[in-house]
Amino acid sequence: GEETEEQRKLLEQIGTAGKILAKCIVDQQLSSVCFTSAVYKKLLLHPLTLDDLEDVDKELFHSLEWVLECNADEEDLGMYMCVDTRDTSGNVVTIDLVEGGRDIEVTETNKSEFVDKMLHWRLVDRVAAQMDALVAGFHSV
Repeated sequence: GEETEEQRKLLEQIGTAGKILAKCIVDQQLSSVCFTSAVYKKLLLHPLTLDDLEDVDKELFHSLEWVLECNADEEDLGMYMCVDTRDTSGNVVTIDLVEGGRDIEVTETNKSEFVDKMLHWRLVDRVAAQMDALVAGFHSV
């Protein structure tokens, strides 16, 4: 949707926080700021793994671990290659993790792809604008 003035200001503030964090590092100043491993990895441009999800969303982490460990063809997962979430107005929307994902059942064959796509959605896509602002601010110093 259209970016509101409030959202634009928030992204600007997040970018400023990235600059301050980088300045602290450049000047070798201690900072009491704590981030999840996912944020540090994004700042350092490192790839994310399922383990990075544990600090962010423990319930989803354990669910995705279970999906990887189970035999998806023997279990009735009732899961599809999509995720339901809420938009900024609070309405439930379905996000396809792959094209036509709401019509593709999670199976033993595609469960690893499902976990990868879900991980990417939760740690990257869902917070892309905010993370991009933080990383851009951080790397501008």
